[in-house]
Parts: sequence; C-alpha cells; structure tokens
Amino acid sequence: MAISRVSQRPLVRPASSADKGAGGGNRSDSKGSAAPAADKYTQGGANKVEHAGISGIVKQNEAAATKKAAAAVEAKAVDFSKLSQAQQYDYLRKMTVQRAGGDASAWRTGDREVNMVGIRSFGGKPHGQVADKHDDMIYVARMVDGQKRVEGFRASVDGGIQSDPNRPSYRLDDAFYKDGWKRGGVTGGEQGLRQVRSVDVWKDANNDGVLDKDELKAGRSQLAATAQLQFHRGGMSNVGDVSSGCQVIAADQYDRFQKILAEAPDTQKRFSYNLIDSSRLPGINPDGSIQDTAADLANCGHEQPVGESGGGIGKTPPPLYGVRWPRKGLWT
Repeated sequence: MAISRVSQRPLVRPASSADKGAGGGNRSDSKGSAAPAADKYTQGGANKVEHAGISGIVKQNEAAATKKAAAAVEAKAVDFSKLSQAQQYDYLRKMTVQRAGGDASAWRTGDREVNMVGIRSFGGKPHGQVADKHDDMIYVARMVDGQKRVEGFRASVDGGIQSDPNRPSYRLDDAFYKDGWKRGGVTGGEQGLRQVRSVDVWKDANNDGVLDKDELKAGRSQLAATAQLQFHRGGMSNVGDVSSGCQVIAADQYDRFQKILAEAPDTQKRFSYNLIDSSRLPGINPDGSIQDTAADLANCGHEQPVGESGGGIGKTPPPLYGVRWPRKGLWT
C-alpha cells in the first residue's frame, strides 16, 4: 500500500525533562514566561496547510474537467448545416461501417452507387419526435464523378396513425440492413424500392403513433419480404394511411429521390439501409470528423426504441423470430 507524504512527516519531539525548569514546569524565556509546548497539534497545523493546497489543486482539476465535459457535449452536437457535403458523406460512411460491425462493403463507393441512411427525429439536427409527421430524414450519399455528394429528403420512417383504429401501425427496427431492397413497382403505381429480405418491426397495436410500455414488452417481430415494407411517395403533412410502416419520402421531394435511384449503375441490384434514432448519433469533433464510437455502434442493430413511454437506451428485449405476416393487406 502506498504511504502518503503526510504520513511520512516526522512528529515534533515532545519536551524532555532536561527542557524543564527546577520546579518541574516548562522551560521559561528570559522574561520568565512559559514557552509553548511542542505537541501533536503542531503537525496537525502543518497538515491543514498542506491539505488546503491539495484541496485547491483538486478544485482546479474539477473545474478543468467540467470545462472539458462541456466542450465534449458541444462537440457531440450533430448539426449538418455546419458540415460540407464531403464531411456529411464521411460522417454517414463511417457511422454505417461501424454500425455494420466494421464491414467496409456496407458502404458503396462506385460512381453513383447509392447509400441510404434514415435518421429518426432529425431535420439536419436532432429534435423531439412528432407522431404521424414527416419529421425524419433519409439521406442518400454517393460518389458522383469523383465528388462526394449527399442529399437529404424529408421523410417518415415510422407508420402513420391509421384512420381505422383497429388497423395497427408498425415501426422498422433501428438497424443496418444490407441489400434489403431492390427497385420495382410500389404503392401508387410508381417506381420505388421493394423489400427483398426479412426485417424486424415493432407493432403500434393501439395506433397512437407511440410505442408504449406494453408494446415494447411484446418485443419485435420478424417481417418476411413478402409483406413488402417499401420506400415510396408519402404525403405533404400527416402520414396517416399513406403508410402503416413503409419508409416514405415527402411527396414534393420524391421525384428527386426516384431520379437518384434511377441513376444508380446497373451493377447495383440491391440497396442497403442504415436506420438510426437521432438520440444515438455519434458526436462530431470540432474539425468535422466523427467521434470514435465503434464500441457503441458496432453490431448495435436491433435496439430498443428511445424517447417514448417505457423506452430505454441499451435495453433490448428478446426478438420474436419466425413470425410471418400475411402477404397482402399489411403495408400500404
């Protein structure tokens, strides 16, 4: 065990008999007054001075740590308006690769190859969730003639509140889905993205736009590709019956989204998708680079939703695999 500097300080020697006068009292000075005795409190006074100095250093260190923590919070704030397209591209790429467990192939780098990232409750910076609104963003990042390009689309990544109260809505589980969609006909007779692999969803059984405690407790269910969770055109205001779980782009922005998909090379047969809640976005350093959060993002799919009643960061209920939904009538 280490010994502190204070405990090693020698004790002041107590007065001996030789120091005492004939009357057995303490040694007197020339005026006959008694000299103060050296006792254990002499060391105590020195200790108090030393501890006062240590206390001051501790306070300085605490103040520095508080300032550093505040700077870290400021650096963590994600605001795409402060980033160039190249910085946005690098941010989305690194986050996606980390989230895919370090799989570099999770991000396509060929000319005009499409990478998609959906961010819930985000409009360039995080905000509170609003049910049944196009209050999310779906970003498309790609290389165009050697330049990094990122375009954001106002969207809804959650199902809308259905007009039929007996018809539930669904929420795609936050995770990275590799090669989960392909181009094809979608709702409304337009071109969009059709589901080709199973995904996990949460059920909003009472159709209120919020996953409550009981719905979270029920856990996720696996959705077969035949159910068709699509990327298609949404509305302009409320989501409503336009979607009961699809990823929908605001109506006035969908044509541009579709044009980008059409420009993808013929070699890109499948499209991957990284969906994350804005509360889980990794921070951004002052130089615009993404903070090193591999430990938090790697393999962190299948997360329990956050921000709703009963939600909790880091708590993951067991998935209900093997459940298959009807081929038709579930998704709009």
